[in-house]
Amino acid sequence: MRASSASTLELRDQRGVALRCAAAAYPSDFLGPTARLDAAGAYERLFGPAWADELARTGRTLEHVERVHGVRTRHWRSPRGPTAVELGTLAARRCLERAGWRASEFDLLVAATSTPEHATKCLAAQLGAQLGAGAAALDVRGGGAGGLDAWISAALYLRAGARRALVIAVECTSPWLDAHSGSSALLFGDGAAALALERVDAAADCGLELALQSRRDGVGRAFSVGATLPPTPGADERYRFDAPDEEYQACVADAWSACAQEFAQNAAPDASGVFAPYAVTRAQVTACAATLGLDPRPALEHLSEHGALGCAGPLAILARELDSGVRANSITAIAVGGGVRCAALRWRLSQEWTR
Repeated sequence: MRASSASTLELRDQRGVALRCAAAAYPSDFLGPTARLDAAGAYERLFGPAWADELARTGRTLEHVERVHGVRTRHWRSPRGPTAVELGTLAARRCLERAGWRASEFDLLVAATSTPEHATKCLAAQLGAQLGAGAAALDVRGGGAGGLDAWISAALYLRAGARRALVIAVECTSPWLDAHSGSSALLFGDGAAALALERVDAAADCGLELALQSRRDGVGRAFSVGATLPPTPGADERYRFDAPDEEYQACVADAWSACAQEFAQNAAPDASGVFAPYAVTRAQVTACAATLGLDPRPALEHLSEHGALGCAGPLAILARELDSGVRANSITAIAVGGGVRCAALRWRLSQEWTR
C-alpha cells in the first residue's frame, strides 16, 4: 500500500502579517565545537570506543550517510544538555533581539516539537517562563510538519486580532536514538529556530498566501518510538526511535511526491523564492525542489552541516537564508510528518526582505 489521497485543507490570502526576523540555536552555542559531530564522532557517541568494530561487524561504511543521504555533520547535545527548553529559549531570545521586541511585547507564543522533555508539561509555557513573557502559550505536535503548523496557527491568530507572535520549533532527537537503527540514527541532529510575526495593515501584500494541510494513510514501521505510553511494567521500556521499514519509507516518499505536486498545482511559480523544506535526505530535497521549481542548495547545505532537524528544520533553514542577506519575494516551506501528514505554505514577504 502506498500513501493515499485524502481531503486537503486549503487556506488562501491570509495577508497583513509580516515576518520580522528569524533565528536559530544549536548545541554548539552552549558546548562549542565538540557538539558538532562527523560520522566517526556520531558512531563513537552511539557505540562507544569500539565503534569501528561494530561497523565492521554489521557491514556499514563510515561514508554511507554522507554519500547516500547528504549529512556530513550534525549537532548533538551531550548527556548534560542543552535541553530542548534551553535550545528553544536561546533561539527565541536571538529572535526577540533582532526584532527589537521585549518579552512583554508579544501576546502569543506557539511552540512545536516531536521530542518533548515531559509528557504533561506545555513546552510553550516553559519557554515563556524562561523568557519572562506573559504571552498566551500554545503547543503544536505534528511530527516533522509541526513547525509549519505552528507558523500557520500563529498567522491565523494574528489575523484574528493578536498583535505579535513568536513561533518556536525545537528538536532534541539525539537522546532518543537507538544505536542499532541503521543510518537513521545518524541523519538527525538537535537544534531550534524561532520566527517573529506581527500584524500589520490588512491591505499589506505580505503574509500567508497559501497553506495546504492533509493526512495520508501509512503502513509499516515508522521512525517513531515503538513502545506505547504510559510505560507498562515488565514491558520494553526503552523509549528509542525504531528505524523505518521499507514499506513505511515508500509511504512517506509517496506522500512527499503527492504533497509537492499538489502544492505546485495550487501555487504560482516563484523561482526566486526561498525554499525551506523539512530536509531529511539529499534525494528527498532535490526531488521536491524540482517539482516546485526552486533552488535546493540552501536546504542541502543546511542538511549537510546540521543533519535533519525535524519540525525545526524549515524554520532553521529560513533563519540561515535571512542571515545571509538573501532578497526574495516569498518563502515556500513544505514538510511531511509521521502519521503520515503533510503541510506546505507560501509566505509573501514584505518590502524589507525584497529590496
